[in-house]
Amino acid sequence: MYGEPLLQVTNLRVVFDLQNSEQKRIIDDVDFVLNKGEILGIVGESGSGKTQTALAILGIHIQHPGVVKGEIKFQKRTSGFEDLSSSHIDKYVNCLKGKTYFKNEKKWKKSIDQQYKLHEIRGNRIFIMFQDPKSYLNPFWTIRKHFKKIVPTKSLNGLSHDEIMTEALKKFNLPIDHVPDSYPHQLSGGMNQRVMIALGYACKPDVIIADEITTGLDIVNQVAVVKHLKQIQQECKLSIILISHDLGFISKLSDKILVMYNGQGMEYGPADIILDPKHLRKHPYTRELIEIFNESHKQGYISGEPPRRDEIINGCRFHKRCPENINNPDYNCSDNVPEDFTDLVQEPHQIRCMLFQNKGI
Repeated sequence: MYGEPLLQVTNLRVVFDLQNSEQKRIIDDVDFVLNKGEILGIVGESGSGKTQTALAILGIHIQHPGVVKGEIKFQKRTSGFEDLSSSHIDKYVNCLKGKTYFKNEKKWKKSIDQQYKLHEIRGNRIFIMFQDPKSYLNPFWTIRKHFKKIVPTKSLNGLSHDEIMTEALKKFNLPIDHVPDSYPHQLSGGMNQRVMIALGYACKPDVIIADEITTGLDIVNQVAVVKHLKQIQQECKLSIILISHDLGFISKLSDKILVMYNGQGMEYGPADIILDPKHLRKHPYTRELIEIFNESHKQGYISGEPPRRDEIINGCRFHKRCPENINNPDYNCSDNVPEDFTDLVQEPHQIRCMLFQNKGI
């Protein structure tokens, strides 16, 4: 039995400007609830919006400015919730484009002040691990310096940074004779990934976001990563968001699963229900992914091409590749838009599909 809600995401949207002066919702009405001590898996093909969802939670859209809307409520350590999606994200991102908020010094200063509040969240309460640790570990810092710079003082519990580092490295089977004074390029991909996990463990966060952290690793290191994440979750009683296109990796750890396609959540619910191939209520996209994973798919791949980043699709976003829509055009999924998820607490299993909604079909 898991605890009360820790992170609640409601109607999350990320809107990017396209070159033709149009706008596209890269993330469109994504909803999920992460409870204390729970592991949520976010799965989908490349380009489905998994990573953008994680970046939006932390307000990280510096490389490609976009407007973030919706609610991202994060439980305070005292009581109540704080809204990470309050206007500081919109204002900060729009400031990067110039014009509007530069003209108003008070609004500019306020947006910067609010943006800096996220630094109290990033790394401290929400720790994110990226796909390629060598790209995100500072190449000019030794591993020892990473621990000194990243691990917050209040996580030390009276110990020194070196003592915390030694404990964390030993826990994840990293040799302490040379790793502390090594640079990231001097370590293998698997060792760098374990360094990231050790940093996450040392920071004592409430939530860890693990973004495709097994990609590029051999099977031995993949198994080790799964083991270490489960170890952290059980020992620290923290919550984890796993992001992956690998349904096998997601199935080993997740309590709940969010299936994403083209920036939207297609299905959300308990892992044992979503991953059960015999369960009848299942989104066609989810069914295709599971059949491919179980090697029972007729073709071995989903027909059609994933949507381009600049492509705007009307109706259901999956309708061009959906076998149900192709075989039965009466569904009219090219025009009808499926209803969004509603009340995730009361209805833990939800599907965004015309097949399961009363719209005259």
